[in-house]
Amino acid sequence: WLKPCQFGSQTNTAFRCSPSQVSARWLVVYVRMARAAEPLDAYWDEGYESGAAPEEWYCDHETLKTALSWAFGPVDVDAAAQQAARPSTVPAVVATTAMAPPLLLSVGCGRSALFSGWADARVAQVVAIDNSLPALRGRGVSAVEMLAADAFRLPFRDSTFDGAVDKGTIDWVVLSLIIAEDRNERLAALRAEFLRVLHPGGRLVVVTGLGGTDEDPLGFLTENTGEAAWDSVATCRLEGNAPEG
Repeated sequence: WLKPCQFGSQTNTAFRCSPSQVSARWLVVYVRMARAAEPLDAYWDEGYESGAAPEEWYCDHETLKTALSWAFGPVDVDAAAQQAARPSTVPAVVATTAMAPPLLLSVGCGRSALFSGWADARVAQVVAIDNSLPALRGRGVSAVEMLAADAFRLPFRDSTFDGAVDKGTIDWVVLSLIIAEDRNERLAALRAEFLRVLHPGGRLVVVTGLGGTDEDPLGFLTENTGEAAWDSVATCRLEGNAPEG
């Protein structure tokens, strides 16, 4: 699913490796129909190298579990893990025709353990990206596939993923570009990349602390440009319940 791509002055670098709470958290689910500035990169590199950057943003996987199951289907990680640990008695010809687990993209993963449990239990294939090499090098070992990549230029083929999840990265981008002259163009490029790599029917889940503010990501992500867009949008406060609609 990878396409040839340059990341800064390096080619894509792959790693195989694998809460603080915020009172106002929002989950936004977008259903898909049919480059950061050098000083900002250095900020995160220094934060992870010094240990100042937190491992989880906004909330952990447990807080998101109900909403993620709503977005991507119910998941019983414990049962799946037990099944994966047993020797397989399924004939090879049957195993090759079984439905493949969904392919999910975790955007700006940092050192978050989001989806590690799903990947380890084989209920999802997970690719996690970040443009900070220190963040990726410091992650624990899991079945999550790691890739150094820029969200503005995702190194994946069109219609690759069943779903994508962002937890704080879009908020950072929106706020870091607040006085940039090319802000609208760069946000439009980010939106276009999400739409491009999701296949028709794919979902983008955004966890944001900016919900309801002037900088709410809902604004640029749902802007009507006359091009590819979301078929539907659902929002809710993260209080343990799945969104309605």
